[in-house]
Amino acid sequence: MTITPASAIELEKCYVLLLQEGLIENRMKEDILIDVQDVLAIKEANMSMSGGKHYCVLVTANDFNSVTNEARRLAASNEFQQRTIAKALLVHNAATRLIGNAYIRINRPTTPTRLFSEREAAIGWLLQMLRKNKTAQP
Repeated sequence: MTITPASAIELEKCYVLLLQEGLIENRMKEDILIDVQDVLAIKEANMSMSGGKHYCVLVTANDFNSVTNEARRLAASNEFQQRTIAKALLVHNAATRLIGNAYIRINRPTTPTRLFSEREAAIGWLLQMLRKNKTAQP
């Protein structure tokens, strides 16, 4: 399943890609530390890409990524999750897997969130969640 981005926004530490309507990828740049300001910028770009509609997000970690505790808390909060249906965290190494597991187990995001090591599986799950959300809407 190859999806070519329809449009993209480049931020300082992340690329925000519209993969298709309702499906956004946040592709992290290499060797970065994500803080609260970065999380806020990413959320703003996601909302812009989605046109204010509900969406699923694929967060693609890169080598040597790190996230501050404050940024993880904000990203997991109910207030911050507005319009996010589900989040898949795509990890490629032990360090990013640790960060992803900490986010899920400690911060307990309010939207369904899963960790994946394969892109196809992550996108498949997000598309399933997107379809489920569309059938649940009146």
